[in-house]
Amino acid sequence: MIPQLTLDFLQKLAKNNNKSWFDLHRKEYEQAKLNFEEFVRNLIEKISKFEDLGILTPKDCMFRINRDVRFSHNKRPYKENMSAAIAKGGKKNIFGCYYIHIQPGQSFLAGGLHHPETKTLNKFRDFILDHPKKFTSTIENPSFKKYFGPLQGESLKTTPRGYDKELPFQQFLKMKSLVAFHPLSDKIIISKDLETEIIKGCKLLKPYLEFVAESVSN
Repeated sequence: MIPQLTLDFLQKLAKNNNKSWFDLHRKEYEQAKLNFEEFVRNLIEKISKFEDLGILTPKDCMFRINRDVRFSHNKRPYKENMSAAIAKGGKKNIFGCYYIHIQPGQSFLAGGLHHPETKTLNKFRDFILDHPKKFTSTIENPSFKKYFGPLQGESLKTTPRGYDKELPFQQFLKMKSLVAFHPLSDKIIISKDLETEIIKGCKLLKPYLEFVAESVSN
């Protein structure tokens, strides 16, 4: 579970996203961060039972709360969430990670291809066409589909350049991101059942992440 204190801090941060306020409430932040770190540590331990994570620490997985505002119109200095990418290599493993996002009213578990480079996306498209049965059995698995629903992501209006519009899987060929996504309510976030719920989701997500990782490694 994630203590209510963590959600409370993030909610207050969303209303006071500036350095002066953050400095005055740094102790609250440190406690919220510690809570999330302990949660990630427990997830690493449990995921390690069915996934080879190598030597991995929460620090390897957790994203910084500071935003890079140099090239952004949004100058709010802090992220209003806490997040982690759990995988071998931690947050550097962008294609094979279990992504956990904690934010009041907007928490979720996700994994897959999120805005990849065109070269990577085309590798995935080709892999779908070369392994249609494997792809279909992965995303149409009843348990996976019940938990995550259809893959999510922005789509092109037309078939991407280099692909025939008569090819199968047009819906997926047009997608620019292909992410499995499961929302997590605030109620489950602060519940003792949170870890069980996320581990259930990670086990269901594992075959799809393996498909993604295999596609981009070719």
